[in-house]
Amino acid sequence: MAEQNKIATQTFVNGEASSTISQYRVAILDTTTEGQVKLPSGANSVEKIAGVTEADISATRAGSLVIAGIAYCTAAAAISIGDVLVIADTAGRVRPKASGATAQGLAIVGVALGTATTSGDQLPVMLEIRNAYAS
Repeated sequence: MAEQNKIATQTFVNGEASSTISQYRVAILDTTTEGQVKLPSGANSVEKIAGVTEADISATRAGSLVIAGIAYCTAAAAISIGDVLVIADTAGRVRPKASGATAQGLAIVGVALGTATTSGDQLPVMLEIRNAYAS
């Protein structure tokens, strides 16, 4: 049977004044300006995830984000298949969610469908964007 990957995308404007949002990175909603996204503020972000970039989006330019389905993401650490992923840093990379109650309140990106052995690896992720998570 042929492989199918049905995704939903949405166009947003990069609201960063001088920063490009790189390909395969998580972008968050700019909650002050409709239709704009920006880079996360840091690790363990609880900001509202918009989606994952399909290509680099230069500052103040429009670009497409995957908002549902399977998207490639850039790892910030080693990742195993099945790991629940969260925002790792201000560059929009992902890492596994820490286990236990200390992870309560994190914004979930999705579930790893592949592996990453080092920072910078790209892997497929089944997006399960949830902006509120209770351990």
